[in-house]
Amino acid sequence: MEFLKTGKRVFAIEDFICQYREFSYNGNQKVKLSNAIGCIVYKDIKANMDVPGFTKSTVDGYACLSIQTTGANPNSPIPFQYGGELKIGEVNGNNINKNKVYYIPTGALLPIEFDSVIMIEDIKKSGNTIYFEKTIFKGENVIFRGEDIKRGDLIVRKGSVMRSVDIGVCASQGIESIDIFKKLKVAIIPTGIELANPGESIKESQIFDINSYMLSALFGNYSYIESDVFDIIMDDEKELYKILKNNFDKYDLFIISGGSSKGMRDITINVIKKFGSPGVLTHGLDISPGKPTILSLCNKKPIFGSPGHPVSSYISTRFVILPIIKYIAGMDRIYENNLRIVEIGEDIPSKPGIEHYYTIKLSDGLAYPIYSQSGMISSLCKADGIIVVPYDKEGLYKGEFVEYYSVK
Repeated sequence: MEFLKTGKRVFAIEDFICQYREFSYNGNQKVKLSNAIGCIVYKDIKANMDVPGFTKSTVDGYACLSIQTTGANPNSPIPFQYGGELKIGEVNGNNINKNKVYYIPTGALLPIEFDSVIMIEDIKKSGNTIYFEKTIFKGENVIFRGEDIKRGDLIVRKGSVMRSVDIGVCASQGIESIDIFKKLKVAIIPTGIELANPGESIKESQIFDINSYMLSALFGNYSYIESDVFDIIMDDEKELYKILKNNFDKYDLFIISGGSSKGMRDITINVIKKFGSPGVLTHGLDISPGKPTILSLCNKKPIFGSPGHPVSSYISTRFVILPIIKYIAGMDRIYENNLRIVEIGEDIPSKPGIEHYYTIKLSDGLAYPIYSQSGMISSLCKADGIIVVPYDKEGLYKGEFVEYYSVK
């Protein structure tokens, strides 16, 4: 049996990317803007027009020239002659007298003779005379042409994931479709003679397959990943080789679930060696849980081995394999950002030199670890989140603040 030679998680990820980079082209396609949510942008998108395309009012009020309002206040209002109404959605002619003021609704084009708008609440009206009770500054209650977006601005970055707001900004340009990276097709191959599928009858010594369903559901959070779960392989080297060979060109990458556990480790390594160079790049990581992770690249095809225990499999896939998948998919930012920092409610042990992941429960704003074995899926289900103890720490002390990740 080959023993694990462990390494740091980020180093292993970066090493894999360096090996993969020379042929990391995932391909692209064009999709309608309305279908682009969650997709990865294939090339920078730049504005082809100013937004707004004209100077407009942001309030219901009166269009005016700001310099003419200097000194206006409730005790000394300045009177203006009413010139008429400016209509929304129209270019309001050339008969504008800059010494008069004009009613203007929200969103209407502001004539070039004016540079600001006074809110209707700040005037008094008597017949055709409008009294300004406030001094207005240039640009007040106005959005000037191109103030929001200027033609040529970068509005969506290559490698970013399209959000609803990105679709909105593209719509502001009249863009109908965009170029995206093609979705990645991921094959999940469950292994283990002890496994059975949900719905099947099981023996006393068997368990239902957890990992492949969990990982497929995890990938379901990402619109740019499509995953298929294969039939369970019963610790058979020939069968695993056959499955990989017959599907090698149909998928962008493979994850052998349970393929790094003791029973399957040698089988997985032996099969990987048959599919070309450079072969196994990482065989074990300095993380807990998730240590027996396999990262390999065979003839331009990534083949990963994910641990058999559910918590190990989840941590390994989410924090090691998923960043690599994001890179292959075309993302420019592959590491997950923690959304919160939490305070630790009690001392938490850890060995230096190991990146330790703990599931935690939150109570009164403090984080408490859930101590359990890596084979217990319930620790993930009960958790409010996951914290990470860095390599260089001998545990965490009560009162320290650490990164906190949600459970997906």
